[in-house]
Amino acid sequence: MNGINILKNGIISNILILVVTYIFVVTLFAPFGICTLNILKGVSIGIYISTLFNIFNFGHGLLAFFLIVLLPNLIYIPSYIYICTNAINLHYLIIDKIQKEKLFKELIKESYRTIIAFSLIVFSVIIEQFAAFGVIHIYTLIG
Repeated sequence: MNGINILKNGIISNILILVVTYIFVVTLFAPFGICTLNILKGVSIGIYISTLFNIFNFGHGLLAFFLIVLLPNLIYIPSYIYICTNAINLHYLIIDKIQKEKLFKELIKESYRTIIAFSLIVFSVIIEQFAAFGVIHIYTLIG
């Protein structure tokens, strides 16, 4: 049951990042806010990597890095970049004061794009959780 809670927390945290990203879309400082979110996400991944090496030491830390960090982030990072670039493009469409019909069509397209990219993010969170479970299981058998 704890695995479900960890998975739920991973999905909820990514939903919050997505909501904050699209809240920035309707503000004037969207590019700055979205870039700041990207920097904070990169820093958090870096801290996560150093924590893995601190916990598992170097040899087991490499295995943990490849399975827990690298594998899911091969899907997560391009999806997150796709969401951020689409959000900035939507911001500029809103700023340009385009016609309401065109804006509505763009909002529908953006919602489809966001759903597809977010489903890939959820898939990467699932991969990360299964890999983390496997690494922890291997570590308890070895250690």
